[in-house]
Amino acid sequence: MKKVSSVIITTILVAAIVALAFFSVISFSYNGGVSRFNSFVTEISMGSEFSGDAYAVLYPDGVISAADYDLVVNPNTTDPSGYDEKKKEEYEDTYVQRGSVYVDRSVIGLDDDKAATEEGSKEQDFKDSIVSDAEIIEARYSQRNYSSYSVSIQDDYTIKVTVPTDFTYAEYKGYDETSRSSKISAISSTIDYLTQSGGLSLRDDSDYDSSNTLISVASDINSLFKSVSYYARGGTYAIKIKLTSDGLDKLNDILPYISTGDDDEDDDDSSSTTTTSYAYMFVGERSTNITFTIGSSLESKTLYFSTSDEDSARDLSILMSSVISGNEIQNDYNANEINSTNVVAMTATFGENAAIWMGVFVLLVLCAVILASGIKYKKLGLVNIIITLIYAEAMILCFSLFGIELSMASLFMAVLGLALLTFTNFYCFEQIRKESDAGRTIAASVKEGYKKTISTVLDLHIVVFIVAMIVALVGLGEVAACGFIMFLAAIASYALYWFTRFMWYVIMGPSKDKYRFCGFSREAYENED
Repeated sequence: MKKVSSVIITTILVAAIVALAFFSVISFSYNGGVSRFNSFVTEISMGSEFSGDAYAVLYPDGVISAADYDLVVNPNTTDPSGYDEKKKEEYEDTYVQRGSVYVDRSVIGLDDDKAATEEGSKEQDFKDSIVSDAEIIEARYSQRNYSSYSVSIQDDYTIKVTVPTDFTYAEYKGYDETSRSSKISAISSTIDYLTQSGGLSLRDDSDYDSSNTLISVASDINSLFKSVSYYARGGTYAIKIKLTSDGLDKLNDILPYISTGDDDEDDDDSSSTTTTSYAYMFVGERSTNITFTIGSSLESKTLYFSTSDEDSARDLSILMSSVISGNEIQNDYNANEINSTNVVAMTATFGENAAIWMGVFVLLVLCAVILASGIKYKKLGLVNIIITLIYAEAMILCFSLFGIELSMASLFMAVLGLALLTFTNFYCFEQIRKESDAGRTIAASVKEGYKKTISTVLDLHIVVFIVAMIVALVGLGEVAACGFIMFLAAIASYALYWFTRFMWYVIMGPSKDKYRFCGFSREAYENED
């Protein structure tokens, strides 16, 4: 390759890297400071180590917090306008303190004359039901693929759910308040979905209170469904429902012709005449927004119900799948104004500036690789520096475009990929040095060096590919994300291995000395001097 061509290619490549690096790490305001461009790095979702967790406390029906109790019983004396003596007496008669919460006496049997002889059995049953509900909620969250989460019992009567906020750095620092608020709302919505109590029912109206059951509990509607799963393709999200053979037959008995029946609670398969054109699916008293058209038969046991909201589709599929498996939550949680779901965002696990320190660490790693390349291989080190920067920017784009959460584990996987790339290049460089020392020209040394290393490099990357794919497919949550990152890193490493070979060709082109290049030289050539 001629010198001019080599310079042009190198200049274009470096310019592209610099431009991409600018948009990857630099954020700035524009349009008179009204609008803001957030760099690719600041748009990457971060794990709880860097952006904190969000939690909500779930109060079962009949349990309220001490703060809500004191608000009525011990109001602020400086503002007596909200004081209600009658309501205060009602609260004092209704609730009894249990630890840091107050429990309705009727729920735990204290208003029952037999309570004294039952030795608190009703209260223990209530506690056991909360423990059972917590186990079901935990199982539902395990399918949500959070990088980390926890579901725990507090004071025997409440359940605390903790999940990552999934904030980007821009959201965490308050540069984008709208998105931050949207993510908190999404977390609240997920909590509401995954703590919904009750079983499945098919009803003739979208309003639960005014609707009638089309398939009664006696017919065991749960047995009509084989599975419910989340489905996504091409930006379209859907709930995928597979019916059993009995389920298909049952729905086809119901949907085309709604039978006339009495409005009593018997074991008939249908009740009450309906004039509506749709049948509505409910979980407990919550509508799933899944409707069946009355008057038409179903032809397939696999049904798709599309939605534009990915989170709702995912949450609903988890909820319905749990219910048809027989895992029904017994208590209603945060079902009234007193105990409405309140999501609280917490500071990052590693501190307020954890993301900045993480960035400093990554920068130090890149500097170490760059310095090692320059010192050891001189001009050729520039090639490895370029390849290193390309890899770093490729990882930034992958995290941003694929929505991968940045955590300590995923960051370690990305750095491990850089180590794989650096090892591969240095391994090839050393083999080329050996060929050069043996008396070959630089061009011949490069050709022979890559020929001798290709088998080892290919085998190494294949092993990493396979391990990464297994981890990504078998693992859950953060484990699966780490496998996927390692898979992407291995692809980038192998592709850049060949790009390094191309850069050898570009940089060697202008060289006039075929025996000396970038610190590589033939020993025989030195002796001849």
